Amino acid sequence: MNASAYRPVAACLPASSLLPRHAPWPRVSLHLPLRDAAPEQVRRTLDSLAALDYPALEVLVVDTQTAEPALWEAAAEHCARLGPQFRFFHLGCTPGGRAGALNFALQEAAPDTVLVGVLRAGQVVRASWLRRMVPLFRRPGLGMAQGMLAPLDARESPACHPDRLLPLDGLPLFRAEALRRAGGWDPTSLCPEAALGLTLMRHGWDSVFEPEPMGRAVPAAAREDWPSLRHRRVAGTMAALRQHVGAVLLRRDRSLTPPQRNHLLALAAPALLDALALAGAFASLACVLLALWDDASVMPTLPLLPVLSVLSLAPLLCGQASGIWSIGRAAWQGLLGGRTSGHRMETMLTGLLWAAAVAVVLARPWNAWESLVWAGLLLVQSLPGLAALASQSRPAEARHRRPAFRRHAA
Repeated sequence: MNASAYRPVAACLPASSLLPRHAPWPRVSLHLPLRDAAPEQVRRTLDSLAALDYPALEVLVVDTQTAEPALWEAAAEHCARLGPQFRFFHLGCTPGGRAGALNFALQEAAPDTVLVGVLRAGQVVRASWLRRMVPLFRRPGLGMAQGMLAPLDARESPACHPDRLLPLDGLPLFRAEALRRAGGWDPTSLCPEAALGLTLMRHGWDSVFEPEPMGRAVPAAAREDWPSLRHRRVAGTMAALRQHVGAVLLRRDRSLTPPQRNHLLALAAPALLDALALAGAFASLACVLLALWDDASVMPTLPLLPVLSVLSLAPLLCGQASGIWSIGRAAWQGLLGGRTSGHRMETMLTGLLWAAAVAVVLARPWNAWESLVWAGLLLVQSLPGLAALASQSRPAEARHRRPAFRRHAA
């Protein structure tokens, strides 16, 4: 049952392999955690679930930490109208947030549940979603099958491509046995999806990906809370990779296959690059401060300039500048733990880099040429901060409308 490389479902599942309608279907328990969700989004999702063409189905809606009673009461009333297949739970303040709600739903699932699906408010699924995906679990070693989500508005939003190994930005179905053996969802993780995906892989469960859209949703990058969601995903994914660093880096550890290991390293590379760019900015400030204090105590500048220049320019060439420092912060938080200072750090660092550039030009701690090069490097390193400040001033709907690059899937 050792996991193998991921592959698109379309390459290994002919349409004729779908189960006939008269065959017995395994019970599927769909879990929808809510927190301050808009009633129209919840109704949209619940109505699409009620229209599913699948006989053995239950839907558990779990609300946690919703401040306005009118929000969760509207969801409860709509579940009651849809029938006994839909059960609603209001837990109030629950440790673990979304992960705690999903663990509660897993405990409340029917005893004969074979598969567990997880959704978000606002997602609209196709009526044939389960009939298309459930037959994949004929394979005993399959732990997760994930379908793609098309954007609600294809003109304004980019396509929602999920990660192929981690249950992010898609419609995941889990084998209940695999989910329980993994210990459920980690309530201490900033990104429980990444932590669960890594655990399933290390337990030897396989995963597949369906490239055909199984539903529609607003892509994560187009949501107003995308900056905070991206921070949690990057920090949580990096923390999960840190916890499993031996399996990811050491080939003698056989719990991950080489394709899985390569995929995880490629997933972490952009965030690590941004983390190094952020560290390079602080290193440049340290060198300038030392030079202004006592130029004899500073290391030779020429060996440092190429290194710091590469650290600064590489992320700028790979993606959007506005997210470099925020993603770098999240990566360091995941690698080192603790908390970060949020947008204040970006504003402060931008000001410090500009002040240092002016100080270098005026004080000239090195010769004229080296001082000008250092000042230029400091200004280049401040570009992510300037881009982030400019992005914050734009409307949320325009901020993520058409990103030039899709980076940091975590």
